Amino acid sequence: MSFNELVRVRDNAVLSSDVRKVLEKVLKAKEADRLFGKGLEERAKELFEASPLVKELRQFAQEEAQRVEDEKRENWFYTLDGQSQEGPVSLNMIRNLIQSGKIHKNTLVWYPGLGEWSKAYSVELLFPKQKAPPPTKETPPSIPGKIVGTGTGWFVAPGVVVTNYHVIESVRNFSVALRNGVEIPVQPISIDRVNDIAILRATKEIESPKYLPLSSKTEKQGARVFTLGFPHADVLGQKSKLTDGLVSSITGLEDDHRFYQISVPLQAGNSGGPLINLRGGVVGIVTAKLSAVTIYNATGDLPENVNYAVKTAYLKILLDSEDIQYEEENEKESIPIEMLSELYSKSIAMVLVRN
Repeated sequence: MSFNELVRVRDNAVLSSDVRKVLEKVLKAKEADRLFGKGLEERAKELFEASPLVKELRQFAQEEAQRVEDEKRENWFYTLDGQSQEGPVSLNMIRNLIQSGKIHKNTLVWYPGLGEWSKAYSVELLFPKQKAPPPTKETPPSIPGKIVGTGTGWFVAPGVVVTNYHVIESVRNFSVALRNGVEIPVQPISIDRVNDIAILRATKEIESPKYLPLSSKTEKQGARVFTLGFPHADVLGQKSKLTDGLVSSITGLEDDHRFYQISVPLQAGNSGGPLINLRGGVVGIVTAKLSAVTIYNATGDLPENVNYAVKTAYLKILLDSEDIQYEEENEKESIPIEMLSELYSKSIAMVLVRN
């Protein structure tokens, strides 16, 4: 009999006390089975699936499967149009495929060194063709004097470095430290005190890195930008640091049209660094952060991340006046910020000021 039929018998039939006791036991057993039997099994399965150990094992299995898959394609070069080449694949082979037109420069490719799908021309950006190493040069002797300040500079032309005027103001002994640790004396060849720009030239011949191209356009409000520099180098280290943000305004303090207001975090030591857009063009020189103390004393409010950069147009005036040739930005599409960082980090130098 079904559960419901047994209930009707219990409620309506005339039963002896012994029979009724047996019927009650049967009903309780069936009720438990009906309500909990299947539910307990499903609940146990849910608890098992939700347990941290099962989740950890499942994640490990997924990561292991991904690792095996990565190893399988480690020596392969792929394109989204179906081309593949069994490896090991040399970078020269990839360049030849691009240069011969067999792979268009804008084709999306995957290569182990890139770690992600990227446009074919990025191979040349990240892995430029290796040149024969230059003859070994002697490292210049240590420059005398105690370091009393640092800033950031960047190469705009052979042996020519751009920084802020306030970085070198009031001193006569300064140099730039290159990425390879070599320190080169520099001297100013042109300065603009009003717009806080200084152009320096190395006093010794050096193997200049890639020169940063200058943007010819005014960035729009909301454009993403970043800078490379050496904030608090004595504490944070002498490797360049990247910070990024947005163009908060196309004018500076009190709507000064010479400056951008930016949300890129700046610290002492960032002064003079390039403000770069995602097409790889320098749009400004990071110059100052709004004084929190001054604003607090005036308004009772603490400003957060309000910083400024002088626009590149004012730098071009100085460069033109000295007949210094510079490169113009020519990319029309955005480039991943990590690729730009890798490409430009060799072009950034720490400016050292001595007493």
